[in-house]
Amino acid sequence: TAVRATLSQMLSDLTLQLRQKQDETITESQAVLQGFKSPDSTVESLCDDVVSVFTVLCEKLQTVISENQQLQLLYLECILSMLSSSSPTMHHHKGFTDLIWKQLCPALIVILGNPVHDKTITSAHSSMSLETDSPSSGVSDHGRGSGCSSTAPALSSPVARTIYYIAAELVRLVGSVESMKPVLQSLYHRILLYPPPQHRVEAIKIMKEMLGSPQRLCDLAGPCFSEPELRKRSISKRKSHLDLLKLILDGMTEACIKGGIEACYASVSCVCALLGTLDELSQGKGLDEEQIRLLLRRLEELKDGAETSRDSMEINDADFRWQRRILSSEHTPWDAGNEKSP
Repeated sequence: TAVRATLSQMLSDLTLQLRQKQDETITESQAVLQGFKSPDSTVESLCDDVVSVFTVLCEKLQTVISENQQLQLLYLECILSMLSSSSPTMHHHKGFTDLIWKQLCPALIVILGNPVHDKTITSAHSSMSLETDSPSSGVSDHGRGSGCSSTAPALSSPVARTIYYIAAELVRLVGSVESMKPVLQSLYHRILLYPPPQHRVEAIKIMKEMLGSPQRLCDLAGPCFSEPELRKRSISKRKSHLDLLKLILDGMTEACIKGGIEACYASVSCVCALLGTLDELSQGKGLDEEQIRLLLRRLEELKDGAETSRDSMEINDADFRWQRRILSSEHTPWDAGNEKSP
């Protein structure tokens, strides 16, 4: 424990040095044309050093993916310390974003549960596969995979908790980067839709901390930063900026219905925090200047008719049918005769 704490503090201090330099650079450049980028060599050098340390930690983590949870926890806590101390401007560094989607997230996903080796994996749609025409049937794919485990996760609680906090930090750092959305959705699927509903309580509690913050909710479901063409990766037209938020809400909905009283309480509490955050946003509270600029730019785009369809605002048919199947699979049948309008 002492070694973990000391190493985490050292790495956090290194990252804080970079963050302070980045903040100083931003302050100095406020008098220059908005959007003009001229980072000094000190910031670039520090940024490269931080990414190099991240790379070593990710490589070390990959060597203990399937064994030695004490070492897993050590490397994960070091990564979390560095991410927590990092500035949101790190998403401008291509080496940092590449490291996250090529090494860090894939390693976290495998630690959370590997379907290749998990003998208890089942399909979320298997029980309904012969009834595809019925109103309560499942769907072949609702866009995020249908695999789920039927047993408790094999990883220890401290390892799982640390991964959940890392996932929350990744939303802060790269949640507004469009090309990073798919890998974040894969990670959050493994956190909130892959485990059995009764084993999602701790993850939902950490989601509450994230959804209870206007800034984090904007990172999660707000407008994305524009990216250079060279950094963009192909993204399905079906995807929208709300997909990650919908995935989180779907995981909580299933946990509320099927996960028992503790999971139900955690889910309802999380939704209450989300509603409180939406109320703050409706009053213009809680956002930083960069997020406000993104929202205003998005507003101008909508005024100019840049978006001609309502796809990003509507629930797609597959998601709707999947949610209806979840609701209809309750042990107690839905009594349509007692249904009342809110």
